[in-house]
Amino acid sequence: MRKLYTILLCLATMQVSAQTPLIFDDFDLNPGTMGQKFSRPSNFVSGLGKVFFTAYHDTTGYEPWVTDGTGGGTILLKNIRTGTSYSNCGGYTEYNGKVYFSAQSGHYKSELWETNGTQFGTQQVMVVSTSKATSSIQSLIVYNGKIYFVVHDNTNGYELWESDGTQAGTKIFKDINPGNGDSHPKDLYEFNGKLYFSADDGTNGRELWVTDGTTNGTVMFKDIVPGSGSSGPGIFFESNNDLYFRATTPATGYELWKTDGTANGTQMVADISGDSSDGIRYYINYGLMATYNSKLYFNGFDSTNGYELWVTDGTANGTKLVKDINPSGSSSPGQFTVYKNKLYFSASDTTNHHELWETDGTTNGTVMVGDFFPGKFGSSPYLLTVYKNHLYFRAQIDTGDMQLIRSDGTYAGSKVVRPPTATVQKDCAYFFTSELFINPTDSAMYFAAEYTATGYELWKLKDTTGSTQPGSVDNINSHSDFTLYPNPNNGTFTLELSKTNFKAASLQVYDITGRLCYHEPINNSKSTIKVNLMSGTYFVKLLVDDEVMTKKVMVE
Repeated sequence: MRKLYTILLCLATMQVSAQTPLIFDDFDLNPGTMGQKFSRPSNFVSGLGKVFFTAYHDTTGYEPWVTDGTGGGTILLKNIRTGTSYSNCGGYTEYNGKVYFSAQSGHYKSELWETNGTQFGTQQVMVVSTSKATSSIQSLIVYNGKIYFVVHDNTNGYELWESDGTQAGTKIFKDINPGNGDSHPKDLYEFNGKLYFSADDGTNGRELWVTDGTTNGTVMFKDIVPGSGSSGPGIFFESNNDLYFRATTPATGYELWKTDGTANGTQMVADISGDSSDGIRYYINYGLMATYNSKLYFNGFDSTNGYELWVTDGTANGTKLVKDINPSGSSSPGQFTVYKNKLYFSASDTTNHHELWETDGTTNGTVMVGDFFPGKFGSSPYLLTVYKNHLYFRAQIDTGDMQLIRSDGTYAGSKVVRPPTATVQKDCAYFFTSELFINPTDSAMYFAAEYTATGYELWKLKDTTGSTQPGSVDNINSHSDFTLYPNPNNGTFTLELSKTNFKAASLQVYDITGRLCYHEPINNSKSTIKVNLMSGTYFVKLLVDDEVMTKKVMVE
């Protein structure tokens, strides 16, 4: 059952003010009552103008679904593993007019599937894994006109594969660890026209590798720990034309490294911990790093201050502690998100457990936004996401409930948003979402929540106010305040703003999946932008003071 709601804003301890309507849409994928029925949707990805995800139904288990944002357009694509067993589907990736993903129709075999967004057009490309052990396709990424992924077979072990979407064109790309040994490539990331990843060739340990899309051009990029030792590189993050990552040596532990795409330009940024302990945490999904005002902010550790807020300009001398937020322990900052020319994040100080913080890059300008859940537990802000002109996040408020918060960056301007017909007042949305996903096509935010008696189901929030989100098809090229040309282009274009007296501005480039591909500050009303991108459709989001504008751009 699908319900359309005009949202009311409610909050236990924060004043509720009148707002222009937001729209909640409820999709009950597994009908029944709360506590007994749920679909628990997850793994949201944009593709073909729709949203693909994984969801549960009593008769099928967890299988692939798709929605176009309407009730009639929200369907189960296929019950791949018959009965109520799970197909372990995931890795949805758009390529050549279809969406590809991995799934298992049996206990062990990992298969490559494709869909055009319809039930009839959802079919298996081929069985990739012949392993007797459970093996799933991992790390699907489009690069160099093909899909690359990692999977296991009995002959080669876990290795890097490629596919052009056909059975004949799906094959092992390179046996990095010859024979049935596992090189197990991880963290595939495109940078400067090449694909970087970590792998173990069986001789040099797990090190940094790169490929240009050819077998001969797939080589170990740098042996950071010579011999059989491993540097274990990972958590790749592009910032200011460099690729940052986490790597370890016996003397330093895991620290922050970077590369400009050359072996000589691959080096440790700084020994943050100052000894063999780890200076960089391994929290891949915790918003570990963010670029703000042309510098990289991150969660760093040293034995004196614990885990605190650090910043780097890419040099050892320019790598420093921003503020010791919790002098008696660790503030453990995370969920870094740039909003309204400030950096927002979650952290805990001496008095308050994890709450919402902001920084302008200075010690004095690093302050707590508000204590949403006073006491030792904290509100634990999570999934900080900029949607339209507001900052959204999941938090536990002082009633003990997990809720969706909509904020203008201030405590007074932070409100709970939920449907007015929510029947669960205690523990409302107790199993609140693990994802806030913005679909570029309809400029709506999708998530899972247990708001009503329908249980833990799919919801869509449509903000009908303010500016459009990157990728919205509504008036996406109507902004007269800035021009972008040529369009299409080869990744180099000119950006002109009609406003010349702005205080702060920044440019962000998103791909069609909503992934941030590029970010840089804008200092002049006319700038030449050079972005190394593959051919395709992208969305340029321009933030000028408090205004957000978006245009679609084609890269050929």
